[in-house]
Amino acid sequence: MLESAYSREILTENYINICDNVLEQRTSKSPYVQQALLHILPRLAAFNREVFVQRYLQECVSHLLS
Repeated sequence: MLESAYSREILTENYINICDNVLEQRTSKSPYVQQALLHILPRLAAFNREVFVQRYLQECVSHLLS
């Protein structure tokens, strides 16, 4: 994944808000939104593994299994 220092800084500063906003979309019935979640969630998890595991892993696994 290629990224600029600026995009990394923005993601780092807003990581919690971004994750919260992305996870709010999990109830969408749109197949496009569901497909986007399948692409975005692993990238968010890889970006900040510790925070993702502590705050979002349980919720994400539950969503993926349902």
